[in-house]
Amino acid sequence: MKRYFGLLVVGVLFFVAMACSISYHGLAIGDDEKPKDFIEEMHEKATMETLLGQMTEAPQVESTPESGHQAAAPASAPAVASAVSDVEQSVSGSHEYSAVSSNFTCVCQETENMIVDFEFSESQVAVDFGGGEPQVFEKIGENQYQITRMGYYILREREGDPTSDIKVDREERTVITLTDTGYVMDNYQGEDASPCCTYTMTKVK
Repeated sequence: MKRYFGLLVVGVLFFVAMACSISYHGLAIGDDEKPKDFIEEMHEKATMETLLGQMTEAPQVESTPESGHQAAAPASAPAVASAVSDVEQSVSGSHEYSAVSSNFTCVCQETENMIVDFEFSESQVAVDFGGGEPQVFEKIGENQYQITRMGYYILREREGDPTSDIKVDREERTVITLTDTGYVMDNYQGEDASPCCTYTMTKVK
């Protein structure tokens, strides 16, 4: 009986010792996991911040060549100014011209000498004929500029009957061709390929 009781006591002590060992070991594992997780979390956060920092800084590195390329672009701007031909330079500004008209299917009225001012800007020229606002011509070729406008002509349905007159709209255009001595101004009506009248303007020296 005593022997049985002794074995029981030894068994109880053994289980108590095992329980304490397991409990202590569990606490030890728990204590180790907390700082480990925290450090890993800090490390992962730092890694992400580093990557994000590299991603935001990368465009700045790439933008440096772009800014250099953009800065070089204005270098081509002076080429526009240098495109003005010698003939354009000779008529640029205000000059006196004599006029000779040539009439075909319409009439260019004779006129006395007149002061005409040419002001060139890129692909346009503003021409002041001395009356009203300057007219802006668009460049269509070498030393050649054109302006278009709406005009009209009178169509008489019954001959001798002014009451049958009809006003018909049409596009009209004027083409200026610069020359070494001045310019030629051709006037066109509608879709005609040939001018209806022409002014030959010669610079008065």
